[in-house]
Amino acid sequence: MSVIDGHEFFASEIEPVLATAANYAMAQYNATDDPAWLSANVNIVTTKTKINSMADADANATDGSEPQLIRKGNPLWSEIDAVLVPVASDISDDVDNLPVDSGPLAGAPSWVRPTIVGVGLAAVLGLGWWWVHRK
Repeated sequence: MSVIDGHEFFASEIEPVLATAANYAMAQYNATDDPAWLSANVNIVTTKTKINSMADADANATDGSEPQLIRKGNPLWSEIDAVLVPVASDISDDVDNLPVDSGPLAGAPSWVRPTIVGVGLAAVLGLGWWWVHRK
């Protein structure tokens, strides 16, 4: 299950979502004493720390560089998506407020990109085979 599929964002835009997720996970741990919620909270806070550093670097950039856009395909995007899975239903409204990814195939299922690459590779291999065996 992907929580942030179809969304792209800057570090400063995902910070509030991660904060809400961490607060919810800690509240669940306090209510149930289930260590899985504590583990979820630690994972979310660890990722949030990375995002906070990134947002600070983006805000304090003096060299005129643009903030880094986090979108599907970026390892950080995958990490954020993974840590949000335990609290997905509770932060769905916050996730819906994130910008929609405008890239090609952004909203496509996860199997589409590898399939396109596989078909392209098969076409190249087929063309190579034909070229070698032509008369």
